[in-house]
Amino acid sequence: MILEILIALILTIVLGVILYGRWNYGILESMGVPVVKPSLFLGSIPDLHKKVIHEQDIEFFKKYGPIYGVYEGREPFLYICDADLVKQVQVAEFDHFRDRRRIDLGDAYFNEMMDFLEYEKWKVIRHQLMPALSPAKYKRQKQSLDECLDRFVANLSKLCGSTKRANIDLRKEAITFNVDFTAIHLYGTNVSNPEDENNFLRKGASEIMGEAEEFNFLYPLSMSFPILTKLAPSLKSDSIDKWKELITFLMTERKKSKDPPVGDFLDSLIMLLNKVDTPEFKSLKITDVTVYAQAIVIFLGGYDTFATAIVFLAYFLAKAPKIQLKLLQEVDAYFTKHETVEYETTSELPFMSACIMETLRLIPAFRISERINPDNFDDPEEFKPERFLPENMGNMKPYASAIFGNGPRNCAGQRFAVDFLKIVAARLFKDFRFEISPDTEIKFKTGRMFMVQYHPIYFDLIKRH
Repeated sequence: MILEILIALILTIVLGVILYGRWNYGILESMGVPVVKPSLFLGSIPDLHKKVIHEQDIEFFKKYGPIYGVYEGREPFLYICDADLVKQVQVAEFDHFRDRRRIDLGDAYFNEMMDFLEYEKWKVIRHQLMPALSPAKYKRQKQSLDECLDRFVANLSKLCGSTKRANIDLRKEAITFNVDFTAIHLYGTNVSNPEDENNFLRKGASEIMGEAEEFNFLYPLSMSFPILTKLAPSLKSDSIDKWKELITFLMTERKKSKDPPVGDFLDSLIMLLNKVDTPEFKSLKITDVTVYAQAIVIFLGGYDTFATAIVFLAYFLAKAPKIQLKLLQEVDAYFTKHETVEYETTSELPFMSACIMETLRLIPAFRISERINPDNFDDPEEFKPERFLPENMGNMKPYASAIFGNGPRNCAGQRFAVDFLKIVAARLFKDFRFEISPDTEIKFKTGRMFMVQYHPIYFDLIKRH
């Protein structure tokens, strides 16, 4: 009798688990769109740990077309790779689609990231932070950027040595530079050892992104059973408390300063914190957690995305020597007229800009599929920078390449990011060029749902002068 009860109880639990995991199955099918067939109760991608997600997206697009459904765990999602429909959703009918997907990243701070905030909350935070992320703020920090670039170029030159050549992991050096400048740009502080992998900002960002960790097999389960999210979070929160301590210290020191506010990112954070007890912020549930979340996530947003852009720009150009030569000629012509790269004159580097935009189209920081839709691009998987030259932009569908998102909820730092990449790339190619080496290999990490991550990519760095 006891055994029978136990068996019945186990069967009831198993059945309940399966029913819970399958609860939303059928929603996508009822919409009449192609659907990636879901598994028993782990959604459409039960073997997520084996998949490079952005490559999986491309496979789905090729198989199911520009509109298809996917069950991510038990949650139904509609994927849209049609430029006209993207425009309709993100711009024309934005009032009906103001919020992003509901998501639990396993930590209160990560759940308050700007991208995932509810619309009214997002609107207030973005409005307060936008001025600090504008190109105008970069102009005030031009000297600091030039000094960081000098150190970046000097480090690369040192690696080349007397042979003027080195086989390098460019990402490692790019992150050193990015930590160096971003600490100044966002937090108003200098980092004495950005090259040290144990430097807090560098190590903390790496830990949060889970760079050194293998995929957690519990993650697919957590997508069907959210109660497991804290056991398998999308982002690691171990260093959050230390990060908050650092930001608090920097804000305290800034408040002690007798200098007038400079209107940078740190000043914006202080202003936000001063408002958390106001009726407006209380009604929107904007707390100190919300504010500190932006302090962390804006740093993370540039930490790896910049490095990825620079690494793959170098990689694509190394694979296409004729295109690289054309870019080098443009860079050389630029520096015959200018001693340094200035924000106001980056428009004189149209081919550089085109190479950067094409790189971002092919290897976006986040997963998107409309970029490889042949209805949007000829030879969509080929590196063809000329697509983004001014004379050809009129032939491109405006919403075909959502590199920074579209509509009101596009990336807050979009303009700064592109100009920043142009300035850094121009300085880089002024002194160096790249070649593919026998050990050059692209190997993406599996199981990453959001950020595109990859194993070290080695190619040859050659000093030009």
